Amino acid sequence: SIIIKRLEKANADQDLREKIKDAEFTDIAYEEMFGKLDKKIARLEKKMKKNEKALEEKDKALEEKDKALEEKDKALEQEKQRADKLEQEKINTIKKLIQKGFSIEEIVEITGIDKNFIEKHYIL
Repeated sequence: SIIIKRLEKANADQDLREKIKDAEFTDIAYEEMFGKLDKKIARLEKKMKKNEKALEEKDKALEEKDKALEEKDKALEQEKQRADKLEQEKINTIKKLIQKGFSIEEIVEITGIDKNFIEKHYIL
């Protein structure tokens, strides 16, 4: 077989055997000196990537919550504007009825608007 012949030839070559021995020794020495560190670095890098992914997921969740809060704030602002508009319409109605000579009691009866609200906005 070709592989066996090459191995026999390599075994016969003293320089090649020395180079292989030196390479093996270098590999063994490196592994003893740095192998544990390399493994620790690999574990730390894996942990760091996992933490980065978790942070990205948390960031995404926060962005979604921020978006939901913005939408809620927008809805609340729209509701406030509607309430303000309704209140202003009530005030305008009260003013018109007062100008036409209706009493507070009559305005309550006609509109169903709370008497305290009418008295608060009672403008002659």
